[in-house]
Amino acid sequence: MLTVINRFSHGYVAIPVIISCKQHGLFERLKNLPASAETLRTSLSANSGHLQVGLKLLESIGWLSKSGNGDYQLEEAAQHYSKISDNVTELYDFDIDDYLSGAKEVSSLRHWIDLSIHGWDVDDEMLAGFLDGVLLIPLLLGLHRCGLYVSESGELLLESISPTARGEIIDLFLHKEWCEKENNEIHLTEIGNFVLKRSLNTGTVASYTQMLRNIDELIFGDAAGVFSIDEDGHEEHVERTLNVVSSGFQHDRYFKEVEELIVSIFSQMPFKDQPRYVADIGCGDGTFLRRIYKTVVEHTERGKVLVEYPLTMIGVDFNEKALAATAKNLHAIDHFVVKGDIGDPEQMERDLQAQCGNIEDILYIRSFLDHDRPFRYPDNQARIKQREFLNYEAVCVDRQGELIEPAVTVQSLVEHLQRWASIHSRFGIIILEVHCLGAPVVRQYMDESENLHFDAYHAFSQQCLNEASVFVMSAAEAGLIPEFDFSKKYPKTLPFARITINYFRKRAYSIRNATYRDVDVLAKLESRVLPSDQRSTETEIQERIRVFPEGQAVLMVGDDIIGAIYSQRSESNQVGKEVSDDYVWSHQSSALCFELLYTVVPNKEYKRSGEELISFMRGYAFLESGVESVAGVTRCVRYLDYCVDSESSASDF
Repeated sequence: MLTVINRFSHGYVAIPVIISCKQHGLFERLKNLPASAETLRTSLSANSGHLQVGLKLLESIGWLSKSGNGDYQLEEAAQHYSKISDNVTELYDFDIDDYLSGAKEVSSLRHWIDLSIHGWDVDDEMLAGFLDGVLLIPLLLGLHRCGLYVSESGELLLESISPTARGEIIDLFLHKEWCEKENNEIHLTEIGNFVLKRSLNTGTVASYTQMLRNIDELIFGDAAGVFSIDEDGHEEHVERTLNVVSSGFQHDRYFKEVEELIVSIFSQMPFKDQPRYVADIGCGDGTFLRRIYKTVVEHTERGKVLVEYPLTMIGVDFNEKALAATAKNLHAIDHFVVKGDIGDPEQMERDLQAQCGNIEDILYIRSFLDHDRPFRYPDNQARIKQREFLNYEAVCVDRQGELIEPAVTVQSLVEHLQRWASIHSRFGIIILEVHCLGAPVVRQYMDESENLHFDAYHAFSQQCLNEASVFVMSAAEAGLIPEFDFSKKYPKTLPFARITINYFRKRAYSIRNATYRDVDVLAKLESRVLPSDQRSTETEIQERIRVFPEGQAVLMVGDDIIGAIYSQRSESNQVGKEVSDDYVWSHQSSALCFELLYTVVPNKEYKRSGEELISFMRGYAFLESGVESVAGVTRCVRYLDYCVDSESSASDF
């Protein structure tokens, strides 16, 4: 049933993008000849970043495809663009509250409801569902604001809305089979009940209505002008209150999962080895902190000894109103608040030092914040160059609407997390984060996932989503290693990760993807410990990096490479079984199994780190889109034992 909600939300974002691209000739341009994004940008006078967001959306719905050289070409399904009436965008300006209240008697949705009932006169089920979203999302949210009442018997009571609206809505709901008419009573069906109860799920996408009204300006005009601030300091492109309320409604299930992690942390004994403080970065109104405190009190032994081992909650936010709300919500709990910026943990830690007994005793937590941090261009230009060959799916845009190159986006994330790795907490950071997906994955799981609309409106509004695997590898490059026993990904049963919960702890080593510059060192690692008939040549190592860069990783201490692990995607059926030390390099990019080939860690001093490298790679593998299983772990462990050489050291390399 969530398919229905997802289709509506997809359409609410996609329809104005399609209409804008149609009006500016994108589809006509691609009818003649495939073209690169840069060619399209030039010929259509578009903003490179927002155009790229639109192109990814069109690729995700199967209207465009991308060739090996990056050129976009039109697919047959795109022919339906000509059947969409440009006038449908009038619905983004329709005053739904006046319609429901009857404040304007002339206000009617009859024309649009009749179009919906007739499938919008398009011979495409997906597109009809998208167009329904433009009509139904404002309507469902309007009914939600009205306090729509359903009796215990399931009767839909619409007496509080105008007669005109009541009749039109009943006609629409009957056609959708969301309700049934019986003895002059309107009863919701199972699907109708589900849609109305989950209507607030659409609030996040609807909160960006003002931005979507201006999508033409975003892609083809003055992008920066769309993101203005009113006289009271409020953003004009987003209805922030609706966004916060709807996000909270959707995120509740993930906060419940965090409670389980909190119970685990506060069940470690002795009590002195537990956090003294919990700091929520971007604390909002403090509700999450209060929830965490209640979890500790009610579900852990620590909650029984708070007099001897007190627990102080810390609210950190850049917004003064949020801090005031947090202080109010935590008035009965030991707490304090601090103004802080997620992009400047060093200053935040100095401010915390003034009020904490020991900043090392703080457990940090934050939820769905890192992708919305103010973007900061990275300092390490060399690392940008070294990661340019990696296959990043994120599309990020600057304030002027220009594309931020993927390698720049990821390097910015790494440096952001490096700043957080420098904090002095011995308890680390719990991070809840949302992630983007590549267009082929979005297309495959369009109905099961929110990513089609979610990725688009986040990118249009200058928020930088990254893939789950990239986020975790970026943290590992910063020296923040996830404890995968506590990690969770969502959805749990499908081979992609849209949301993750990770508990990161600072380690004395770091892990990153291997690059071409590492090949010489990696070959030397093998020559020191492996028999000549089992060593890989520089050419073989380089080929692995070229073909599957995401699957090859190095273990670092400082600037030294002290270990490596190699992987491929395969149709292996050896999951969980002992496998031979022999392997064949036969990477298949679409295979469902992530196969760990072998590990090289030449120094006994780093044997434990090598074991953790294998554990990391196993957890990381399950975050890669399309992976359903991981094989070869036992082989990696045996290679690890074999490869340790007491005569080798990091300085040898």
